[in-house]
Amino acid sequence: MDDLEFRRQIIADPQSANDALQQAADQDPAKQQLLDEMLGLDNKIHQALNIDVPEGLAQRLILKQSIESYKQQEQKKHRWSLGIAASIAFTAALGLSAWIYQPINTSFAGQYALDHLHHELSYSGVIDEQVTLNQVNSKLASFGGKLKQQFTHVSYANFCELNGLKSLHMVLTGQHGQVTVFVLPKDNTLTEWRDFSDERFHGITQRLSQADLIVIGEKNENLEQIKTKLSDNISWSI
Repeated sequence: MDDLEFRRQIIADPQSANDALQQAADQDPAKQQLLDEMLGLDNKIHQALNIDVPEGLAQRLILKQSIESYKQQEQKKHRWSLGIAASIAFTAALGLSAWIYQPINTSFAGQYALDHLHHELSYSGVIDEQVTLNQVNSKLASFGGKLKQQFTHVSYANFCELNGLKSLHMVLTGQHGQVTVFVLPKDNTLTEWRDFSDERFHGITQRLSQADLIVIGEKNENLEQIKTKLSDNISWSI
């Protein structure tokens, strides 16, 4: 069972962990930690929902309903004018939004990569699977690549879906924090490949003959150096 399927099942319903999930957790301390955290959170939610009904709640609710009914009667005389004002405001807002709206460029590789990174950060950003060179190469082989040597620590390496494509998501150790690398197959439909950034991260891309690379790190990380080391250490089968 891969990491993504394990996380999906545990997060959806940790109480229903079956033998396969428990076996996966027993073999992986990170998975066991996630299972324990989800079970603890589930118990806290159940405890929070198990609250005794305060005395006199029914009477207070009846009183509140009576007050609300009185307020509604008072507000009826103003509804027509408020409705007209709301219609005018809605029409004005609709016109303004139509004027300023610009659709997101769905071909922008950097935006897809940033969105995926932020979505997975709570997991891939904290886990350390101490991925070996052989484990990296077993996944790189799907793209026809092989890493000659492991030039830095790899804490995470697994397949993911990026813009509907099976891609390789790796987390490396940089000089100023973690560096995320996506390896995409050449048959992707993304057409805009350029540098990108947001409030926290910046990223660069590299288009190779056999695959495409996206490298993302903290704002002060030297990504060009990481990209060069990575591309120089990967050999591609013809």
